[in-house]
Amino acid sequence: MLVQRELLRDEIKQIWTIDRSEVIEAVYSLVDGVLTLGPAFYDMKGWSPGTIAEATPTLEECFDHGGWFWGFFEADKLAGVVVL
Repeated sequence: MLVQRELLRDEIKQIWTIDRSEVIEAVYSLVDGVLTLGPAFYDMKGWSPGTIAEATPTLEECFDHGGWFWGFFEADKLAGVVVL
């Protein structure tokens, strides 16, 4: 069962446990002012190097300045997040 609620500041680091693995087979590009879907192949596995170290302090600062963090949990595991 999916449970959603506001994320607490000390839960921000759980964002990096979200499995964001995916295979991308097409991407949109702007060609002559028109969005065009074209073939591509990306086998995404986890987070890009450096993302966690760079983004965690930014997310914590956002939280400290009133940012809104909404988490989606499956059992007790964070499965998705929205940050505004």
